[in-house]
Amino acid sequence: MAEQREEELRQYSERSGYAMAVHSSCLNHSIIQGKRLEVANLFDIRQAKGENLKSYLTRFDNVTVLVNDPDQKFFVKAFLKGLPTGQFSDALALRQLSNMKEIRTRAKKHIEAEEDLVNQLEVKHQPLVTQEMKQGTSRGVKR
Repeated sequence: MAEQREEELRQYSERSGYAMAVHSSCLNHSIIQGKRLEVANLFDIRQAKGENLKSYLTRFDNVTVLVNDPDQKFFVKAFLKGLPTGQFSDALALRQLSNMKEIRTRAKKHIEAEEDLVNQLEVKHQPLVTQEMKQGTSRGVKR
């Protein structure tokens, strides 16, 4: 269990830059020592540039289980603070959600929309031959 957490924190620090690496080093030390974290530690977690929402949510959730005071309102505030400015963070802020369950529900819908968009873009950018093979046509002639 501790090895898995160490690996997650290593990946976390690689994605998030130097400041986050220092923070994750402290988190890693706390995990190894069996110490609990403070709510304030959550406010240092940020969604890294290029990191998808699903990965950020998973990373955030993995750290919340180590926090001494599991007050949902602080979890929500820290999660929102870590999101980059954008449509999703704006929508969450307007809704004034009170717990992580509500955020996970909203995030799940947003993640599905992100994944659908990625799939659509992949199909759109496939070579014409590959698209024709999937559709069962060759040079515009149905078989």
